[in-house]
Amino acid sequence: MKALDGRHILAVIGGTELLGAERGMIQALVALKEAGARITIGVSGRVEQGGAVGQHCRDLGIETFTIAFGSHFAKEWMFRDHQYRNAQLRRLFSNSRLFRQEVLLRQPDALIFGSTLTYAFLALALRRLNTPVVFRVGDAPIVQSRFQMWLWKSLARRSNAIVCISEFIQKKSAPYLPRTKQVNVIRNIAPVRTTALNEAQLETLTQRKRPNQGVYVGQISTQKGVPELVDALIALDDPNTGCWIIGGSRHTKNFEMALKTRVNISQTKTQIEFIGYISDPRAHLRAADWHIAPSAHSEALGNVVQEAKAQGTPSLVTPIGGLPETLTHDRTGWILQGVGTKAIAKGLHKMLDPNVRPDRQTVLKEAAHMNDAHDFRSRWVSVLQSVLNP
Repeated sequence: MKALDGRHILAVIGGTELLGAERGMIQALVALKEAGARITIGVSGRVEQGGAVGQHCRDLGIETFTIAFGSHFAKEWMFRDHQYRNAQLRRLFSNSRLFRQEVLLRQPDALIFGSTLTYAFLALALRRLNTPVVFRVGDAPIVQSRFQMWLWKSLARRSNAIVCISEFIQKKSAPYLPRTKQVNVIRNIAPVRTTALNEAQLETLTQRKRPNQGVYVGQISTQKGVPELVDALIALDDPNTGCWIIGGSRHTKNFEMALKTRVNISQTKTQIEFIGYISDPRAHLRAADWHIAPSAHSEALGNVVQEAKAQGTPSLVTPIGGLPETLTHDRTGWILQGVGTKAIAKGLHKMLDPNVRPDRQTVLKEAAHMNDAHDFRSRWVSVLQSVLNP
């Protein structure tokens, strides 16, 4: 008999794209499913059947239902556009009514939330429900917004258990949590993939890569430090170095084009390739000699570093947020000396020496330890049992 046999967990995911926050939540729910729990996920109806998130959940054998949700409560929109404001306010009631109906119909033993925005649209229902709530804190509280902080604290008070995804997030959250709340830290592990690694693609990439091949995987944005990475690669001007830049969306096309133009004008000898979005980057991560997460803002943790390590590839990460928690400096990767082009350039120069680069077997050993699925599952089961059997 499994630890959570007969238990039903209902979670809510408001995002429709498979980004880090969504993958991390799904990973936790998969662990609970493996422990015997029945999992149901409310996904956003803003994209048909929850978009990529809904499809991925169903591919994993998880039942989904849709909730309409709404957009952000941006002050300029709420005050200047009365139609937008009225639609948002209506959704607070319509979403809560639908969610309460789903909970009463399905009778879950516990609810899991990971976003204050999704909570905002369902908060009215939770006032009338006694079902235990677990708050998976994947981002630091937005202290600059009184409205966001009110939502965050409200969800924290309503929660029976709180799980932070890193020590960094725990420290950021601690001043705003009720003193009576026990906080658990459960780091994400490498995300679940429903298909095998593409060996043919891996072979092709291995044959055509540069001797000192790097890879970046993530959103193409200034927050992620991509412009500084591109500038550092251009300045390196090394024909033996290449970097695959994986990511992008319809929202970042103009920004990507500007970066590509910058590379072309520079005539750098470094090979910088913009690959575009790839749903499964494992082949690129394994073929590369190193991976880089050059974030200019504080990441909550860094799922992609975990996935790179699972492929035996060391990472360079900036010394902010939860990124330093994902590796051991000088053993399975490097923590850069700072943020920005100069710090990235220093790290890249270090990577040029294959004798200094961390050994893949060492990286794999640490990955096996940090991505221990059994330990991850046990920690999540312990949290659920604490709210189910107080």
